[in-house]
This record gives sequence, C-alpha cells and structure tokens, in this order.
Amino acid sequence: MTASTWLVALLQGALIAVAFITVAACSPDGAPRRGPVAAPNPVKPTEALRAAERDRVSLVGTIHHVDAEGGVYVVRTEDGKQYRLVELPEAFRKEGLDVRVEGLLHDDVLTKDMAGQAVDIVEIQKTAD
Repeated sequence: MTASTWLVALLQGALIAVAFITVAACSPDGAPRRGPVAAPNPVKPTEALRAAERDRVSLVGTIHHVDAEGGVYVVRTEDGKQYRLVELPEAFRKEGLDVRVEGLLHDDVLTKDMAGQAVDIVEIQKTAD
C-alpha cells in the first residue's frame, strides 16, 4: 500500500466517522440535542423505591429458638411450616410459647440461617399460659 493510498483510506474513514457523529448528534426533529434524553414515561424515584405490596399472614404456632446466625426465633405452625420472626419483642422470646401472629411476608429477603420465610410482625399475642 502506497502512502497516497493509505492517506486516501484514512481520509475516507475520518469522513465516515464525522458523518456518523453528525447524524447521531441530531434529535428526531432535526434540532441539536441539549442534555440527556428523557424517557417517554419516566419512573419517578419515589415510585421505584416504594415497597412492594406484601401478603398478610395469620399464624398460630409455637415459638422456638434456632441456633443459626447467632440464634433466631421462629414460629412453627400447626401444619409444620416454620417462619422467621423479624424483631420479635423480648417478652415473646421463650422456647415453647404458644402464640398467634399477624404479619407481612417478606418475599424479598434471603437470610443465611435458612430458618424460614421472614415475617414482619404486625401483632402478636400469647394463646395459652
């Protein structure tokens, strides 16, 4: 390849690059772009951070302490399922205590202890003394 052929190829490449940049920089209506391009239906930050709707559960079972992750409390229901209780009040942290729990299921929480699906307690009460 001679120097003149190489120079022509280089100029052609530069011309193509300039044409591409010029076309890409124009908006669909032909006006130059100014600032970021907005999406047609942008999601507001407050909507994106809003907590998803969660299922409410009513549980009747027995409190148990599980030796995992430093110790966690669960409720084992009468049908054999186990749920991890998030922020269980101190007064209910008793092995074998029978309780009724109203709560909200966490579908978005994974725990290392694998003690059961996490439940945020809305209301809790003892069912027997």
